[in-house]
Amino acid sequence: AIKPDYVAAYANRGSLYGSTGKFELAINDLTKVIQKDPNYISAYPNRATAYLEYGKYDEAIADYTKFLEFKPNDVDIMNMIAVCYQHLKKYEESITVFNKMISINPKPIFYLNRSYSWKGLNKIDEARKDALTAKQGGVDIPAGYVQFLGL
Repeated sequence: AIKPDYVAAYANRGSLYGSTGKFELAINDLTKVIQKDPNYISAYPNRATAYLEYGKYDEAIADYTKFLEFKPNDVDIMNMIAVCYQHLKKYEESITVFNKMISINPKPIFYLNRSYSWKGLNKIDEARKDALTAKQGGVDIPAGYVQFLGL
């Protein structure tokens, strides 16, 4: 049995549950961690990822955003926030996040991801430009998307 105040055990078990697809159990354990120790920062992205798997994008955004309070320039976490916004069809919000990420670290994959938001806003020229930047950076673009954009 886990000692009720031993947050690391809940955090480890919650991460294990998440990595094995047991997202509800992961959320339960990671929520206990956050309640007992709000500064246990790894619990936030782990719980956010579990929420994401359930399609609970607002909850995922909240947890990823909380993590950024501790590590404000973590572009991979920002990417997850932007992807959540895409799922919610909040493309302008996602582009704002992608712009910040790209200003910190212009990874080619981020351009492709932003391209999908431009497409969602029906701004095809911007989508094409970002997809080309990603392609030049070595990112494999899905064939259907290449055809759609005329790349």
